[in-house]
Amino acid sequence: MKKETITINAAMENDMFKMLEKWGYMGALKDGYLKCPCGETITKENLAAIKPKDGKVVFYHSIICLTP
Repeated sequence: MKKETITINAAMENDMFKMLEKWGYMGALKDGYLKCPCGETITKENLAAIKPKDGKVVFYHSIICLTP
């Protein structure tokens, strides 16, 4: 049986906000411009994940919205 492995990259919440500041997204987060693919507005309270997709950064308000 072949074993399947995956890599999971994670960051602590405070580090995630530091990354957003470094990448230039913190203003958009504070101003309510970041949207989850489901349409929900991303806030500091509901930001669940950040993931690259098709060369862009995608923000998720819930792990339920993450697609494989």
